[in-house]
Amino acid sequence: MKTKISAKKIAYLALMSALTVIFCFVPISFGPVTLALMILPTLLVAQTDDLATTAVMGLFMGLINYLAWFTTKAGSPVAPLFQNPLICILPRILIGVMAWLTRKGLGKLLLRSKVVDEKIVNKGYLVTMEQVVSVVSTAVGVMTNTVFVSLFTLAFFNGKFISEAIFIDIEYILAWFGLNFVIEVISFSLLVPPVVFALRKAKLVPPEKYYPSKKR
Repeated sequence: MKTKISAKKIAYLALMSALTVIFCFVPISFGPVTLALMILPTLLVAQTDDLATTAVMGLFMGLINYLAWFTTKAGSPVAPLFQNPLICILPRILIGVMAWLTRKGLGKLLLRSKVVDEKIVNKGYLVTMEQVVSVVSTAVGVMTNTVFVSLFTLAFFNGKFISEAIFIDIEYILAWFGLNFVIEVISFSLLVPPVVFALRKAKLVPPEKYYPSKKR
């Protein structure tokens, strides 16, 4: 039984890794907006696995994306930004870590009191709140990425030209990330929860568990 579960987890993580590679090298654009689908697998792992696995998935995404900025994306005018590992890699790790921490913390706050001796007291409430937890933690993950990429960009390039047409300052950062940020927060917050719910219904990932505080 343990071997079967382990094989299922390996297959799941292999799929998430493959999707990460594809989305890193093949960006999806809608007009002027580029949706960072490469963060989707890490957000899913943050909702379905442990902290260590989530951090490793975020690191993997960061490394693959870092490689892409020296190869297929090297001609982009913003390539110099993401060729800095602190801008390209560290925020990707923090995406999953912050989403996972929010999921666990908020989950315990909203759901622990509804589980007694591992038996669901109010299933409807539990399912609804699990979706709320997933939406909020996903949004936190997306916001973490935008905030840290912005901060590191300003820390290293503020007041500098990275190309003939691009001058980095706070106005550029707000204009660059503003529209993408809103669209990504909404898109991923709507996309991740139903995917996680479907994965759990199909028993491809384990169900979430919340335990009550020990009575003293």
